[in-house]
Amino acid sequence: RNRTMRLMTLALLLLIPVAAYGQTAAPAQTAKPTPNEAKTTLETFQAKTGVVIVKGFSRLGTMRGIGGTVEVSSREFTDAQTGKKAYGIVVEVRESGRLERSNRSYVDYEEIDSLVKGIDYIAKMDNTVTKMDSFEAQYSTKGDLSITVFNDAEGLQVGITTGKIGAVSAFFKLSELPSFRKLLTDAKLRIDAIRTGA
Repeated sequence: RNRTMRLMTLALLLLIPVAAYGQTAAPAQTAKPTPNEAKTTLETFQAKTGVVIVKGFSRLGTMRGIGGTVEVSSREFTDAQTGKKAYGIVVEVRESGRLERSNRSYVDYEEIDSLVKGIDYIAKMDNTVTKMDSFEAQYSTKGDLSITVFNDAEGLQVGITTGKIGAVSAFFKLSELPSFRKLLTDAKLRIDAIRTGA
């Protein structure tokens, strides 16, 4: 009888953590963002169903780097029913080589100025920012566009990465970063011209 009681007590002790785990795990899972969760207004527009979304775009240019190319385009999304509009930029990186993967990041219009300022800041980075042998300085947007300045054996480099899951990157000399900045500012000017009717 004592042996039976001990086994029952042991079984209860083993079940308690499992039950507790089951109760705490569910809220944590629902709180985690899903990979397809919209992070920008442009993505929210694109995810709408049951409505007609008119998408306008202008390609501003492409840069060819090490490992891939970067294309910048301005975007205008319009809800045909309500007339509501959303503006912004799409940065798409395509890998070169056998895989030829691609990914894109959306940048809302309101975030463009901050992105440009972030690029201006990290563009000034050099080996003096740390006493360590290597460094990297990164600016990221809500839509998972990352601009990273770093040093390696060949000097100062910049990586442009789009996406988080299945991220794709292309690499350039730091001296090429102003060309990417110009594509962004040209895209914003294109949007400004449309918004003001110029």
